[in-house]
Amino acid sequence: MPIYQASADQRISYELRPSITENAYGANVTTDARGLRATRRNGTGPPIVLQGDSVAFGFGVDDEETMPAFLQQRLPEYTVLNAAVAGYNVEQQSAQYRQKLRALTPKVLVLLFVFNDFERPDRTRDQESMVSAAREPAKHRG
Repeated sequence: MPIYQASADQRISYELRPSITENAYGANVTTDARGLRATRRNGTGPPIVLQGDSVAFGFGVDDEETMPAFLQQRLPEYTVLNAAVAGYNVEQQSAQYRQKLRALTPKVLVLLFVFNDFERPDRTRDQESMVSAAREPAKHRG
């Protein structure tokens, strides 16, 4: 089953399906009820939210191997949330923050991006390519 679904907000285009555990990109991907990539450890304090594309999402690595999961281990006094979605650009991240993340009142918001995140995608092609790519094994997993 795909890990993505169409978003009700056309500026976001697609988003992670909530409450899933699937194999995608050659790794285990778990999401919570909000559709954020989960880690097995939860902090106890105010949220730190990480946004970004495939790098922050953890393309090709299991849930506990993502940057937010490692950050959670180092900062147990916070609740680190992985709001990254593979393929997102800065426009989608901004819309995602306004629609879904601002209400979490994060203590810190971390935006991890690369230069292609400033490009504007073709929304239809974007949804279709992300759904099909998630079904394929990761090619760069070590």
